[in-house]
Amino acid sequence: MHLCKYCQVDNTELSISLRANHTRWCKERPDRKEVDELHSLALIKSANNRWGVFKDYDVTCSVCKKLFSVNVREKLFDPNVTFHCSKSCANTKGGNALSIKNGSTGRSSYRARAFKMYGSKSCLICGFDKVVEIHHIDHDHDNNKWGNIVILCPNHHMMIHRSKYSEEVKSDIKRILGGWVC
Repeated sequence: MHLCKYCQVDNTELSISLRANHTRWCKERPDRKEVDELHSLALIKSANNRWGVFKDYDVTCSVCKKLFSVNVREKLFDPNVTFHCSKSCANTKGGNALSIKNGSTGRSSYRARAFKMYGSKSCLICGFDKVVEIHHIDHDHDNNKWGNIVILCPNHHMMIHRSKYSEEVKSDIKRILGGWVC
């Protein structure tokens, strides 16, 4: 009989490597919180290396011409992107017309738009770049605005659609993008 020393679950049927893996990642492990914090710090450091640190930029609302500040990662900021100061400006006829003119609507353009916005063709979380998919955070494929589309590898994209792992992946995305998630 092989019991986990932290949660006392019987792992007799598991192989030796799976038993060790369970013990290493057991939720009841006292230093697990430290491991999770180190993982979070590593994710943030990796994101900072890839896209730069968050920085405030002064931009002008494309509808009402009001000057306001946005907080975006240095390498992801594109001054040519249309910004709106509020939901009401974004929902006005002029705001909608500008969005269409700049190609932010329509299913055919969301991959190219995501690659242009992030400046790379690699997974936002792990950096895998061989095969990537675009995930719409609000699941609306017509909403291709900044903060609603993210580039993910097939593994992370599948994980976000599975309830067992979705919160883990969503928290990683929020940590990396900061307040820019819809």
